[in-house]
Amino acid sequence: MKIICLSVLLFCCTLIASAQLRWGFRLADGFSYLSKPSVSKGTINSSNQLFYTLQAGLTADWQLSKHLHLQPSLVFSSKGGKNSTHYNVTNNGTFYVIETKGSIRHNYIELPLNLLYKFHAGSGKLFAGIGGYAAEYLGGKMDGAVFPQAEDGGITITPIEVIPGGVPPPTDPADRKLKVEQLDAGANITAGYEFRFGLQLGLNYSYGLTQTNYGKNRVATISVAYLFK
Repeated sequence: MKIICLSVLLFCCTLIASAQLRWGFRLADGFSYLSKPSVSKGTINSSNQLFYTLQAGLTADWQLSKHLHLQPSLVFSSKGGKNSTHYNVTNNGTFYVIETKGSIRHNYIELPLNLLYKFHAGSGKLFAGIGGYAAEYLGGKMDGAVFPQAEDGGITITPIEVIPGGVPPPTDPADRKLKVEQLDAGANITAGYEFRFGLQLGLNYSYGLTQTNYGKNRVATISVAYLFK
């Protein structure tokens, strides 16, 4: 949480202090999924599908040289995935079978930071860049079913709240609270076109490097931003 707060403060100070910086608004939507999660004790079979994702917030563009630009953003980011997962877990000498089916949504406050290379093309500029992101978990939920043990016949819970915690899914679905890692971080790639009047269109991909306990976030979006002059 401290990292995100300091990043927000730095973002605001940069906007005020730099004469070479433009700021604006950014909106993106697309699809996400969760990679196969890791289980410390046991095995897992998982099938993942695409899930609708949305990002909205502030962005900025800081010109470092003729072609290089630094582009930080501060956005609300909603991502997750649809999956069917089968866990075989051994915990404290007890063997558990857990199945989950449905979709899970994770909401974050996210700070992407990309280094862009821009060059003139027509009346505007083409750009491409790489970078990374850090995100603080805000909340989420899982819609679907949780089956604790096959011989028990299964228990359905819809929806289930997802809270910060940093431990794998609970073996007791009566808990009604699945837990997720507090921080998410990863790498970005982006490319697009910027019109001379400040409108920016982009294609973006984020590759999560940290476990959420339900897999790592993978996000592909189309974005539109407007930068004020």
